[in-house]
Amino acid sequence: MMGTTLATIDDLEDFISNKWREYCAADPKRLATYEMRIPFQDWEARFFMRGLELGLFEVSSSDGLLHYQRLGGNVTGFFLTGRPRRCREVVTQFAALAELIEEYGWPVENVMAEPRERGKGIYPLDGLLFDSAWLEGRRTGQWPAVRIALEAKIQRSQVARLIQQINECVQRGPHQKSDHPSSKQSDHAKFQGILDWRPEYFLVVTPEERRIYSVRRHNETSFSLDVVKDIPRWSPR
Repeated sequence: MMGTTLATIDDLEDFISNKWREYCAADPKRLATYEMRIPFQDWEARFFMRGLELGLFEVSSSDGLLHYQRLGGNVTGFFLTGRPRRCREVVTQFAALAELIEEYGWPVENVMAEPRERGKGIYPLDGLLFDSAWLEGRRTGQWPAVRIALEAKIQRSQVARLIQQINECVQRGPHQKSDHPSSKQSDHAKFQGILDWRPEYFLVVTPEERRIYSVRRHNETSFSLDVVKDIPRWSPR
């Protein structure tokens, strides 16, 4: 592991390639190994590798999944499954969460990846940052307030589409995911996630940029997203 030395893109690519070799060697039915050639960014390499070092998550060679026991642990994210596109988004997502912990001071126990909690929808968002530790909320159903909700995308063009579809959901008023054409159902979950979790901020991250929105609630089924300059740093309330 990298210790206090900042990880590079080469370090990240070597890590993924080595995991691929281990994963494929464990079962002859799996794909032959190949070198990853995904255009990662410096910040992704730094914070993804730092997240591994801090034990926030780990990649298992046996099942090809990224496990994140300390960040929720109720599901695992696909990683070594033969789909570089999926691997790419997972790196962006978990690098962003590690950055919020490492650079913005958010306590690990306040950060949850890919929440799948009873009564809160299926895969609504890629991450949540709570005002206090989330473990008691899972036990009792009385959740602390959410300061930041996070969504990761792999292309800039997906961000504009995401925000457009969320705004269309707001304009539509109360409705179900099934009311959308199948091509637009996935982003309905983000709209519903914002309604259910009531974050103060919505952070959308791509490899090349990030966009931060303040969530202004109008009523139980309506809100607006206003662009702001930066992500809130951790501060207790």
